[in-house]
Amino acid sequence: PRRVNHGGWVEVWKLPEYDGRPVALKSKLYDVEWTKRNFDRYRRDAVCLEKLSSSPLILDIYSFCGVTAFIQYCTQGDLGRAIRKRGTSWTSSKKLQIAIQVMEAIAAVHNVDREGRASIAHTDISTDQFLNVGEDNFILNDFNRMRGIGWDEDKDQACGFNVGNNPGNWRSPEEYRYDPETEKIDVYSAGHVLYTMLTSQEPFELEGWSQKKVRTRVMEGDRPHISNSMYRNSDDTKIKELVRAIDLCWEQDPQERPTAREIVKLLRSALD
Repeated sequence: PRRVNHGGWVEVWKLPEYDGRPVALKSKLYDVEWTKRNFDRYRRDAVCLEKLSSSPLILDIYSFCGVTAFIQYCTQGDLGRAIRKRGTSWTSSKKLQIAIQVMEAIAAVHNVDREGRASIAHTDISTDQFLNVGEDNFILNDFNRMRGIGWDEDKDQACGFNVGNNPGNWRSPEEYRYDPETEKIDVYSAGHVLYTMLTSQEPFELEGWSQKKVRTRVMEGDRPHISNSMYRNSDDTKIKELVRAIDLCWEQDPQERPTAREIVKLLRSALD
């Protein structure tokens, strides 16, 4: 076994399968405290990966026990790495193709039980959650922060949920306000993924704002700057449609924000 990666909760090891193919073993970091809450993070990740195993847009899981899982081994890094290495050379068509992969993966998560009624929210969408499986094909992983979405039969509407800590620059206004959340927080954060693909810049990197200022300004309606001359008024209609998709993902009111499936349709129409 060879340790190949680690995050805040897990470390990843590369092992050979019975036929020599590589497989990844993902397990709890040694110094992560063993609590019921932490244990549940690993369980949620495994349950979601298993539930979504039929989708080619989601990481494959092979087995799971306790805090350890055997999963698909990916050798090409993540979307963030790809953008840093090759993003500036991508054509507008390539950016649209990858944007469609991103939004289709999120739509697959939201609609896994019933089309049009979200039952799972990922809640941690960013470029490093999309793993490169070769030739600029990306799949979504890492569900240890997921939230299940209930349904209020009396009101005939989805139940909101809460996440206790929403740090960083990728969050939606409702996350920073700690309002009841819906799957639309994934759509908002996906707007940042598309923005990073478009500009090769991290959200608010150009502004240079602190995380505290980002939270305040996002709740007031501000978003990362998109250049008029380079993007909004581009002669390339594909670029202009990608900007339009980003703006829709960034809609302040989550009830007015489109679904992931609606963004997919917009992007596919632009590509066609």
